[in-house]
Amino acid sequence: MAYCMARPLLPRLPLTRRALANGAQGMVARDRSLTHAHLCITVAAGYLDEPVAWPGLAHLLEHVITTTPLADGSHGLVTWCAEQGGTLNARTDDYLTDIHVSLPPQALADGAQHIAAQMAAPTLRTDVLAREIAAIDTEWRARKHSASLQRLEAIAALACPRQRGSGCRHGNAATLGGDIEALREALVHFHRHHFHAGRLSMALLGPWEHRRMLTLLEAMAARFSPAPNGAPPLDMAPRWRTDRRAAPAPDGAPTTLLWPLPAPLSQARWARLAELAHALNQGECLAHLPAGVSDYRATLSPSGAMDTFCMTLEGRVPPADGERFATWLSGRLNALAKAPDGASSPGWQPPSGTLQLGPAWFDWARQQALATRLAACQSQARSAVFTPSGAYWLTATRRDRPRPVTEPTNDTPPVERLHWSGDYGVCHDATALAHTPWAACFFPHMALCLAPLATQRLAQAGITLLRGEWGQGSWLMTVGSDAVSGMLRTLAHAQPVPAETPNTLLAQRLLQRLTTAPDRPAIWTSHAAALPSLDEAVVTLARRLTARFSAHSSTPRGASSTDDAPLSVAIMHTLRLPGTPEQRWQLARAEQQHRAAFFRQAREVAALGYVAAVRRGDGAPCSLGYVVQTTGEADATARAVRTITQGLWDAGIAPSRATPAPPETAFAALVSQWQCLLSGADTPLHRLPDTAAPNSAAGRWHTHWLDNAGRYWVSD
Repeated sequence: MAYCMARPLLPRLPLTRRALANGAQGMVARDRSLTHAHLCITVAAGYLDEPVAWPGLAHLLEHVITTTPLADGSHGLVTWCAEQGGTLNARTDDYLTDIHVSLPPQALADGAQHIAAQMAAPTLRTDVLAREIAAIDTEWRARKHSASLQRLEAIAALACPRQRGSGCRHGNAATLGGDIEALREALVHFHRHHFHAGRLSMALLGPWEHRRMLTLLEAMAARFSPAPNGAPPLDMAPRWRTDRRAAPAPDGAPTTLLWPLPAPLSQARWARLAELAHALNQGECLAHLPAGVSDYRATLSPSGAMDTFCMTLEGRVPPADGERFATWLSGRLNALAKAPDGASSPGWQPPSGTLQLGPAWFDWARQQALATRLAACQSQARSAVFTPSGAYWLTATRRDRPRPVTEPTNDTPPVERLHWSGDYGVCHDATALAHTPWAACFFPHMALCLAPLATQRLAQAGITLLRGEWGQGSWLMTVGSDAVSGMLRTLAHAQPVPAETPNTLLAQRLLQRLTTAPDRPAIWTSHAAALPSLDEAVVTLARRLTARFSAHSSTPRGASSTDDAPLSVAIMHTLRLPGTPEQRWQLARAEQQHRAAFFRQAREVAALGYVAAVRRGDGAPCSLGYVVQTTGEADATARAVRTITQGLWDAGIAPSRATPAPPETAFAALVSQWQCLLSGADTPLHRLPDTAAPNSAAGRWHTHWLDNAGRYWVSD
């Protein structure tokens, strides 16, 4: 039986744009159901605007703004937002620097003013500068072999050698250390000439009326000065070298094409380019792809090459086939560039498959700020014509996919499964799901290689495919009127492979271990009639796994010991409880109350490392983890983490009115319930009544260790 969607799962939200004080730009959108407002403050200045003598200066300024104590002498922005039950982060890119925050509405006005004050007139204390240089250096050493920094280096190889951003601008102790007073003067000069209202864009998504949100943005903009005399214009210096083609990519490595965007570029054309990227990702270009492509991704304004339209092709792409595809895509881009401006689509439309509105809104806000900068580029105007010869071909490191697991032998043991059917209350979180089918499958200790272009082919059929990979296994979910058939097609052509350690920070890998997952395949579907067919497909696929992999390997795959820096170690102190509703609430309150205090004591006071976080694994059992990543002495760091943690619990867990935020989208509601079922519980915490719990840390405490040589161990 087919079911129809009652209404779109991701509706378009009304949007208002407004010119603000001193030349700033503002945008607001409203969703009445939001329990957190999402604010992004963007300055059109990034590492390509830095002086040549100070690589990493823009990144350092971002760190200083977010960690320097506020005017009342209390904590920095990161700590203050955590104390209010919100989150704050920042990013420095090639042409933009932004601070983005999610806050409960009752804390939004104060938080917005604190952020504006710090950005408009930061206090550049030398002690904070020294501390943040050390943090940036530790971050650089931990990330310098990562895929993201390798990609930035590859992009830099396509830049003109004399271009000031032709090298990696992350910054480290060698580029930022030395004369601290000279560094401070450089920061003062950079801030004065770039962090003014003429380069400022603010975007707020919240539950308030548009007029009220615009009034708040107007007050924030008033804190910033107009552009000072002698400030550089918004123009962007010539970036790309004349020889457009890098060395051929290794066989099987991703092929990336970058088309520099024309400047100036109007908002209407920018919007159409964004719509084209979305249409391509929904399968529009399937008939034109080279035969060897297994997956692809179109991106407008990717990080590190924000002034480009990017297409990344996975698989083996012969040069001739790549040229033909580049010719076709150039034609599509060129048609948009030549079309009359017209009117942009009203409102803001979250991309298909969006789980949380905050990250999607922040990405869109950055794009809008860059569009404003490109629209102002008059003296460095580029051709408005996209051609195959105008594309830059980015060399990438080859990524070998794990080999599929061989076929099972005759003595393959029976496959035990877990089954759930029904909505388990997700319709209370998202009424659009009342008539929308879904199907979800989980496979422990393995990952899945999907058939080529599986996501895009399902999108053409109106089915959204969501997927996730943990250290404990991987899951798939299809959502749409034909979700079950889509899942059956996906499983029929999927290949099981051994799970790999994700290429993330050591601390992030440890935090993944807080997630509880079953040791057997699991199935969840909205309608019980679909269970037999899904069960058969899951059993067939699971039997192809001939050997079980330990969920906690002592030597994680993918670990690297090539770093010439001191050994980097992530240390996590965890509390584990059986997971009654009372205990789940106890850990939720502890996470909320300890997040800011642990960050301040570990990161700012004890300087244990540039990572300091508290995270919760919800379910039955439930767990709470306190993690740091350091290049310092590991035993001393572990003792310090345990001491800080003990002090936090000795102070007690106070009652709190704050509750976990409900999912912001229908897709997030499904994923939240799915992860709850997999973790051994039935009801997500946000739908449980807040219950009192014993104010104690009685449970099992362990300390987890993971270093960049691949060693992992646990101690009591």
